[in-house]
Amino acid sequence: VEITIQQTKNIPLTLIKAIKSKMQGEKRNDLQFVGPIGLGQIMGQALGQGWGNFLMLIAMISIWMALFNLLPIPALDGGRLLFLGIELIRRKPVNPVIEKRITAVFFFIMIGFMAVVSIKDIVKLF
Repeated sequence: VEITIQQTKNIPLTLIKAIKSKMQGEKRNDLQFVGPIGLGQIMGQALGQGWGNFLMLIAMISIWMALFNLLPIPALDGGRLLFLGIELIRRKPVNPVIEKRITAVFFFIMIGFMAVVSIKDIVKLF
């Protein structure tokens, strides 16, 4: 239980540091983006080290995904919260057409990013 609490506290701090360093253009070898293929490899390695490590990895992935989903990026839940915040401040809703277009642009950016990361995962295999 103590390890879970500690990891739950550390993950948001690590996420903030990672975003900050990426925005400043720093190259970090300790943080990598991986797609489904890379994640599968990491999960296989964790399972090879025992069920405890595997379950801890699953818990960490769940926390990372929840936090990432809350980032204020349109096409994620955090993006929807962003639009609701704008609506609250302006006291009127954002034009639905504009909101849909912004969300669509960010959705395609995310899909492109996922494709690039997946290609890098495949290249690492060979």
